[in-house]
Amino acid sequence: MHASEKIGIKRDVFLKTGTTNENKERYAIVGNEEVLFGFLRQGNEVNDFSKEGNFLLGVQTFLKDVSEKNYKWE
Repeated sequence: MHASEKIGIKRDVFLKTGTTNENKERYAIVGNEEVLFGFLRQGNEVNDFSKEGNFLLGVQTFLKDVSEKNYKWE
């Protein structure tokens, strides 16, 4: 699956996700040649041991909010 499809935006972007510290922290790096966003969520209070959990939903929500505020991926 292409990164833009996975995070629900219609731009050509790259996406790198991962976990650290026994899956207690999740990160995502999203960007293109001009713009870069980094996301980190610490803690695993619900014992969700999947790689992404609902973390990418938060990333999608942020990117949608930024886009609605007239930020443009160009």
